[in-house]
Amino acid sequence: MERRTETELRVERVTRDREQVTGYLQKSPIRNALDIWNLKHDLSRYELYVCHVQGRVRGHLGIYYGEDAKYVTLGGTWRAAEALWHKLPEKAVLTAPPRLGEIVARRLKHDAVFANDIMLVKRGKERLNVQRPIKRLTRDHAVEYSTFGSSFNAPKGQMKWIRDRLKRSFVFGAFSERKLVSVASLVAWLPAVAVIMGVETKMEFRGRGFGSSVVSAAVREGLRRSESCSLFVRSSNSDAIRLYRRLGFRKVGKELWIDRGTGIVP
Repeated sequence: MERRTETELRVERVTRDREQVTGYLQKSPIRNALDIWNLKHDLSRYELYVCHVQGRVRGHLGIYYGEDAKYVTLGGTWRAAEALWHKLPEKAVLTAPPRLGEIVARRLKHDAVFANDIMLVKRGKERLNVQRPIKRLTRDHAVEYSTFGSSFNAPKGQMKWIRDRLKRSFVFGAFSERKLVSVASLVAWLPAVAVIMGVETKMEFRGRGFGSSVVSAAVREGLRRSESCSLFVRSSNSDAIRLYRRLGFRKVGKELWIDRGTGIVP
């Protein structure tokens, strides 16, 4: 077995934006967009660990402390990812490229594995479809938003956390008879890509244009700030995938969503 010395293989926590680390993450800007954003803007809720191999960053593990769970991203070479395992929380959601996720799922205890499609729309390729009036949600909508649906992006939680989310993200909502029935959030925006998450429509209002309207609002805002917009969707969610394709999104990659004790489904 190859002997690994401290010089050859080194894991460290990153506590500020550094050119070497950002350069590594930007090699896959769509996959790593949230890690890049959190490193620059949200270190109060986010921890980033990187693995250096022969002095170069070869892997990373990011932990975002959400209100309802910890969300972990893993990337890089297999050797580097393996060295980062000991930082992985016992109870968390882990997302990783298929080549890493399949091995992680075989070797680490987990409860469920889902395949996600990574989808992207570039500026000029969007086909927006706003059929319903849309509002950007504010702190005044915090109570209604906090109890909306079951998405991990709109969890029941402390009002302070919910109000902060509504302040720092663009959360768009559609209403029916003054009740919130559909939401979508723009949570990060970099020059290359903006990230949409938390898309959900209440079951009885699906197929009526609410979902396409809130996503269109999020895409419009994202493309004002970035060259493209990305989102992920469970690969088996054919209805959502058809909706996103109608709006101009195309599949550009895959990831695995590995649940370790949270019960959360993408």
